[in-house]
Amino acid sequence: MVAMDEQSRFRGCAMAVCNEIAARWDCDRVSLGLLKGRYVRIEGLSHTEKFTRKMQLVQDIESAMEECLDQDIEILHPAPPEASFVNRATGELSVRHGPTMILSLPLRRGDEPVGVLTVERAPNHPFEIEEVETLRLVADLCTARIVDLYEHDKWVGAQLASKTRKALAKVLSPEHTWIKAVAVLVLAFLLFIFFVQGEYRVESPFEFQTMTRQYVVAPFDGFLDEIFVKPGDSVVGGQTVLATLKTEDLLYELSRQQADHNRYLNELRVAARDQDAAKREIARAQAERVQAQINFIQHQLAQAKLVAPISGIITSGDLEGQFGAPVERGKELFEIAPIKSLRAELAVSESRIGDVIEAQEILHQKDPDLHLTGMLAAQAFPGQYVTFQVESINPVAEVVDTNNVFKVRVKLLEIPDELLGEAIMRPQMEGVAKIDIGRRSYAWIWTRDLINWLRMKLWL
Repeated sequence: MVAMDEQSRFRGCAMAVCNEIAARWDCDRVSLGLLKGRYVRIEGLSHTEKFTRKMQLVQDIESAMEECLDQDIEILHPAPPEASFVNRATGELSVRHGPTMILSLPLRRGDEPVGVLTVERAPNHPFEIEEVETLRLVADLCTARIVDLYEHDKWVGAQLASKTRKALAKVLSPEHTWIKAVAVLVLAFLLFIFFVQGEYRVESPFEFQTMTRQYVVAPFDGFLDEIFVKPGDSVVGGQTVLATLKTEDLLYELSRQQADHNRYLNELRVAARDQDAAKREIARAQAERVQAQINFIQHQLAQAKLVAPISGIITSGDLEGQFGAPVERGKELFEIAPIKSLRAELAVSESRIGDVIEAQEILHQKDPDLHLTGMLAAQAFPGQYVTFQVESINPVAEVVDTNNVFKVRVKLLEIPDELLGEAIMRPQMEGVAKIDIGRRSYAWIWTRDLINWLRMKLWL
């Protein structure tokens, strides 16, 4: 131990150990080998400063050492009759470079074998039990110092490579399988969220609105007769009858006016027969006046049947139960919204509106005609998606349910035929819309709210 501690370098320490053991135990040759990768390599040889692995002697000694290390047991040659170990490589070493008595002892750090000490003697000088025990004690005492110098007496690159190799060996070894499996999954998850990008979408509630509306008003003062539609019904322009007005008073007035018209026509014929020019002109004027009244009444009768001017949905005009109710000329009775003119108004949170504005500006820098797009789905038909295009962003915030939101108006681009044919879409329907902002890493998407909250709290 004293001879070993006097050395500060690994090579000198290995040589000192080998020479000291050879001198004290009267050995012909002492070899010190350490595990390097999967094989044992000789690092010290008594009374020999330089040697190469090309030497047959070195190769045979390393084979004997690997035989000892693989079995992790002391190997003696010649072996005693009761021995259960294999010593074929050790026997070949003795025959080729002897004959000699050989003793190989594993060097252990903890419970792990890290090297082998091989001692060779003359055949007439066998190893006694006391000597084997003493050499075993020496090997145990020297191993820690030898391995420590071996690992640290290297240049920085070699030390880094050695540590990397050991770390990889631990990672790839079959021990602690579940821990390693979890670690691999965690690493794969981290790589995924930081390097794989997904579509970042700003989500917000929306409401359908109509771009155009058609009002149906009372054509004249009268009374409701029949009502055929209610809000939410679909109507076809020029075909669907919405309601009718009572015409009894108009028909009575028409009959009276027609009687007056016939009377004035008779007066006109009499005046013409009598060649009374003054009466003839008066009768003609009276007949024309009454004819105008008749035409007006007939026009009102034609308007008594209220027909939908356009196709769409009745959005207002709940007149059920108001049969016979009086109406004034110009009073709004029904409101019709065409389905194809529907648009949506999104209520984007103020924490997300900055992303929408920034993405829109980037698109406008590339091409002023480009607009953000997205998809929406109403609560009434969650399985049907409608694409849209952002048209405008209201610069003034509004308070909705105690939250500040910005209204974003969008134009519907592709409406599925199922929604149009069955007239499922209605104004004031609500749902969820998602605006496509761009691709971002999943880590950025999932931690954005937390990071912004920390920035606001810590002023980062």
